[in-house]
Amino acid sequence: MRWMPAQVACLAFGLWWTSNGLAVLLFGDSSLSTPAKHGHVGFLGLSIGVNGWHGLFHPSTGLAGVAVCRWARAAWAYAVASGTLYLAAALTGLITHDDALGVIFVDTLGTVVHAGEGLGMLLAALVSAPMRGQMSSRRRPREEMT
Repeated sequence: MRWMPAQVACLAFGLWWTSNGLAVLLFGDSSLSTPAKHGHVGFLGLSIGVNGWHGLFHPSTGLAGVAVCRWARAAWAYAVASGTLYLAAALTGLITHDDALGVIFVDTLGTVVHAGEGLGMLLAALVSAPMRGQMSSRRRPREEMT
């Protein structure tokens, strides 16, 4: 079976988001209090703003992506939904400058990363869209022979 781009993206981003969330919860500020501003975690020499809500957001979306990557139709729907969610997080982070979706502490770097992740998932869904006819797992009934 050949995987569609949405399925590959679900697996790749799902693993990425899950590992990010676990890193935040293990090495960052895991506080769930609000307002959203809290701590930072280092990654590749960069300091990224995080809090406990950020740490829960990533693995919850990530594990869902890993769970649905096997099924083309579910992966496509997940790519659209998660791409839209991550773009919404980026937009709210851009507007507020320090929190996404009201509770997730995010700085400028995090906002840019969320925007890239959202666009990546939507792009995977878009390039998979022409293949939607191939997504059906149902077989067409055989025509009766006369």
